[in-house]
Amino acid sequence: PGSPIREYNSDPPTSGPHDPTPAPCGVYREPVSDQAYLHSLEHGAVFIQYDPELPEAEIEALEDAVRANGREILLAPRPGNPAPYALGAWTKLLLLDEMDQAVVDGFEREFGNRFAPEGGAVCPFAVDQG
Repeated sequence: PGSPIREYNSDPPTSGPHDPTPAPCGVYREPVSDQAYLHSLEHGAVFIQYDPELPEAEIEALEDAVRANGREILLAPRPGNPAPYALGAWTKLLLLDEMDQAVVDGFEREFGNRFAPEGGAVCPFAVDQG
């Protein structure tokens, strides 16, 4: 932590240097640092990051969907996100202009816990800031 970070592979990053402790999965209302969530991706988790300027109703619907899913997902706002929504897994990134739950479910099934170097590690759904 605190070390300078070289340029990452994508925006938002999907691999690279990260904190020694992974971020717990769950629903965040505050941004999660790239270095924290990357360690979770290394363990097989998936992230959904969104533009914090989205309407509150859209954010709440997204939070409800993530809670209902109950899998290893981190949901967090990300200022400067290159699209309204970003889905990420280890070395995989999908930017969306509109939320589509079927796309999110398919992304999670296809890439969650599949290609991560330490895939299969547990990412407890331990945070709910919504």
